[in-house]
Amino acid sequence: MTKHLSFEPQTRAQVGQIVALSVASASASPRSEYALAIVESHSDDLIGVGRITTDPHQPRGATFGFALHSKPS
Repeated sequence: MTKHLSFEPQTRAQVGQIVALSVASASASPRSEYALAIVESHSDDLIGVGRITTDPHQPRGATFGFALHSKPS
């Protein structure tokens, strides 16, 4: 279950579009987006995701988004 978001919740279709764009941007040159996995250091469990993108409205600016997941109890 996702517990903390830096953005509004997305539909499954919107998430699919984000993933497709992230995969395509990984081979772009110059690269303007980085999708990151957040893992717990002692267990290597995936606990979230992060995304860094350049901001076209701010020279030399960037934005960062994240989602952190809670572990099932």
